[in-house]
Amino acid sequence: MKVRFGLPLALALTTVYTAVMIGLNNRYGEVTVYQAVAGAQTERSTTYEAKQPQVLTASINKARIDAGKPSILEDTRLNTLATLRLQDMIANHYYAHTAPDGTNFADILEDVGLSKTTQSCENLLLTNVSDSEAMTAEWLVSPTHKDCMLNTSLNSVGVAQAVFDEVTGQILVVTIYARVR
Repeated sequence: MKVRFGLPLALALTTVYTAVMIGLNNRYGEVTVYQAVAGAQTERSTTYEAKQPQVLTASINKARIDAGKPSILEDTRLNTLATLRLQDMIANHYYAHTAPDGTNFADILEDVGLSKTTQSCENLLLTNVSDSEAMTAEWLVSPTHKDCMLNTSLNSVGVAQAVFDEVTGQILVVTIYARVR
């Protein structure tokens, strides 16, 4: 009898891995991580690169400065939260602020060491462009996304991005903004 543990095992390992990384980040500061997670529809893996968010953060800061707003800092806890959201969307193959189980990013703020009452917002983007400035420009044309990105009460951001669908080449980007300092 052939038994397949693919997705359930991958999700369990991802949960353990993420908990360990959060612990390491809380204890030792930022840790450069290369994570691999099995996709929901196939056995292929998706790679998350910890260095990539800095490029998008620089583009977001350029948009903020151009709008006369202060720059924003990248936060490792918010990067972890954005990565958790990204992994969940890829694993469960959805693109929405609310997960199929009814949760959203604010429901897991405490998992990364932030209060549920932390002022925050989330921007999602499903796109075929890989240029950070073009991604930022896509958010700026939406009043709601622009308000989130340029909100001066929020001083930190977490960013995660990965290929969402290898067939179409679509890239999923998650940014979470919060007041954490």
